[in-house]
Amino acid sequence: MVSVFIFAFGVFLFLIVVFTVWYSWKRIPKLNSSDQRYISKHWKRLTGDLDRNPSIAIINADKLLHYALRKRVEPRFNGLSFGDMLKKSDVYFSDINAVWRAHKLRNRIAHEIDVKLAKAEVKGALSSFKRALKDLGANL
Repeated sequence: MVSVFIFAFGVFLFLIVVFTVWYSWKRIPKLNSSDQRYISKHWKRLTGDLDRNPSIAIINADKLLHYALRKRVEPRFNGLSFGDMLKKSDVYFSDINAVWRAHKLRNRIAHEIDVKLAKAEVKGALSSFKRALKDLGANL
């Protein structure tokens, strides 16, 4: 009898956690149509320039993700750097580790001289940025 009560209580607590996460996600503002057009336009532009300058494509994809994250959750993270926002945003992304890898590649490009990029590395980072943008509601 006690084990049934403990099990039922555990299920109840689990349902409360699931509802709380779902409810807080629903309260986050969606990307409006203007934001959607902006993200789509810039994504097409940066992927079009990929062969010419992959470093700039990575930097611009990172900026685009920052833009989308600010639009979705800025009131919760007002004034934080992009890195600090990512630290607090793992629940919004299907693969936060991939987002971090892509962002760290951007940091290497921005802060190191003569960074050599493998095609697979660039492709993986852009794929991670695209998935993260979709996780935030972008239609790409």
